[in-house]
Amino acid sequence: MIFPQFKSSQVITSKLGAIESCSSNFCQWIGLEMENISGTCFIELMENLHPRWKNILPSTLSDCAGNLFLPLFDNDKQLATGISVEILKHKNQIFITILSTLAPHNLLKNSFLGDIPSQPKIITEMFLRLQSAESKLQNYLQNFPGIFFNQRPDLSFSFIDQKAEEFLGISENQLHKTGSLFLKLIHESDRDFFLQRLEQEQQVKDSFSFTYRIKLLKSSDIRYILDVRTPLKTPGGILIGYEGVLMDVTRQALAEQRLSKSVWKDSLVQVTNGLVHDFSNLMGGIFSLSELYLTEVEEKSSMHQGLTNIKKNTMQAQKLVRRIIDLHKESENQRSLIDIAAVTKDQIELVQVVIPKQMKLTLELPEKTIPVYLDEVIYRQTLLNLLLNARDANLKDGTIDICLAEVKKGDLYFNGTISKESKLEHNSVVLSIKDNGCGIAEEHFSQIFKPFYSTKGKKEGSGFGLYNAQLFVKDNNGRLGVSSEKNKGTHFFIYFPTVY
Repeated sequence: MIFPQFKSSQVITSKLGAIESCSSNFCQWIGLEMENISGTCFIELMENLHPRWKNILPSTLSDCAGNLFLPLFDNDKQLATGISVEILKHKNQIFITILSTLAPHNLLKNSFLGDIPSQPKIITEMFLRLQSAESKLQNYLQNFPGIFFNQRPDLSFSFIDQKAEEFLGISENQLHKTGSLFLKLIHESDRDFFLQRLEQEQQVKDSFSFTYRIKLLKSSDIRYILDVRTPLKTPGGILIGYEGVLMDVTRQALAEQRLSKSVWKDSLVQVTNGLVHDFSNLMGGIFSLSELYLTEVEEKSSMHQGLTNIKKNTMQAQKLVRRIIDLHKESENQRSLIDIAAVTKDQIELVQVVIPKQMKLTLELPEKTIPVYLDEVIYRQTLLNLLLNARDANLKDGTIDICLAEVKKGDLYFNGTISKESKLEHNSVVLSIKDNGCGIAEEHFSQIFKPFYSTKGKKEGSGFGLYNAQLFVKDNNGRLGVSSEKNKGTHFFIYFPTVY
């Protein structure tokens, strides 16, 4: 089969596919004169040029629309070039444009450079295709939510995406040099798991995936990484490296953890509810007995005052148990209109149980009702977390000042971890919690709202209190900020839009 030398050629046929006219270069290519071609069926003519095209060409042109590619062959070997047939129907005629072109990607990928003719048109098309492919690949790599890599068996990288520094906190040049640097990024609790998994999967050929944590060296942020990789091996089965992609799945991992904790809490609520009810029944029995014996004991008796105290304390215990039962009945993620002043006062009374007696707790609330559209349970949790943080940062004889006040639209508020003034967009209520404890060091300011970050010991702090508080405030169109000074105290403030 002779490769056509023309850039393009045209053929016009009838509705049934009989050739009516064609360009001279088409006649030269197939080696026939126009008088011998006129009236010939175009489909049959092309099938006679090469029998392998019978499986590609349609039975009639009326059944076809758009483009066809007819590959060229050298004996039985398919070449990297071919014929593009573009078919356009108009009224009672069919207009066919024939172009010499490179094969599509799925046919070209098995060819090598020697299969491609050194013609300017083909070289130009190859260059344009390569340029387009590189541009698409670059856009894909830039926008893909992860980084691609090729890694050697020693865990150093022969290739890694340019986004590596943003993603891992280490430049790609550093990662090329040594594998120990990447291994150092992996959280110490997950490092053995990572190495064991690689060793287990060395015997397989298929891709595998697993999730582990990394700890950024500069910021100490924790990220969950989904690692999808394929082992690269020699024909003899020797491992020469891996290729794959790393993706940040921290948000997904946190969501799964929160869901798991939620399920556990639901189970715990069912168990503790039964215990609380049993305790309530016991208190009810003690209250009834104390009331019964009080009627039989004279006021002058030494037993009377003791029984009175027992009755009073059991009554308070029953009220406390009832409040615990009511809290368990509430469900999360259900917003409703609440009086934030009343809820705050009630929650502070409950929290006082875990505040040391030597620590002074002051509460300033407005006398009027302040309606706010919030999830009451999560608001209580947020308030509890902030108060526990203030307690832990304080000395035993320190102070915690809590204030709830109304602020009007256009007033200034503090936005962010560094005290930066902005103006409110809505009438709001501000919750202020201030302590005179150890304060927050300046180098920790950019970290305190990130997940897993805690200045407390591993057994004392989960690192989720302020992170969850920030999510809650954002979900409710509020503002959260903090100002602090080392060894002088910390001041948290939360703004929520009011209903009016």
